Amino acid sequence: MKIYIQNGVNKNYFTLTLLDVTERLLQINPTLAREARKVLDTNKSERHIRGGMATREKYLHQHG
Repeated sequence: MKIYIQNGVNKNYFTLTLLDVTERLLQINPTLAREARKVLDTNKSERHIRGGMATREKYLHQHG
């Protein structure tokens, strides 16, 4: 949440965007909604890896 406030973006904006992509788009364009869901699912499954890599880099630069 801290990063959203620092950048002047409300966290609710991201929640609403996700809602638009996952639920509302399904009614408008089901094919595009399925493609978007694949991208979101891939991101969700990989984000812990990116977070770990970022933490590793942070500590390498602080102590190395």
